[in-house]
Amino acid sequence: MRYTRVYSDSSGESHFETVTAVGEESAVGLMTEPTYPSSMQFRDSGTANDFEWHNAPQKLYIVMLEGKVKIEVSDGEQRVFGPGEVLLMEDTEGKGHRSSSPDGNSRSTLLLFLD
Repeated sequence: MRYTRVYSDSSGESHFETVTAVGEESAVGLMTEPTYPSSMQFRDSGTANDFEWHNAPQKLYIVMLEGKVKIEVSDGEQRVFGPGEVLLMEDTEGKGHRSSSPDGNSRSTLLLFLD
């Protein structure tokens, strides 16, 4: 089980990190420790799906449901994410990231806000 973390370093530069979630075996499979979101929202980007440099409003998970997003971090790296992929957005300060639609289509996401 993997997800992508977007974070800012002490200089304010944002980066990607691929994280492997570690869990314990249970009767229903491998289970990680619970994480408790403070709130959640569904979002459909519609036609307004390209956003210039910005920070995450708070620490949150983004679960891609439909469509694709291209994210660029300030160190210059770009990645495309699609349905089923999970991002942990922690770049609440610093230079942030920008996001766009690589194919011009809308995207639907589940946002899980963390304290």
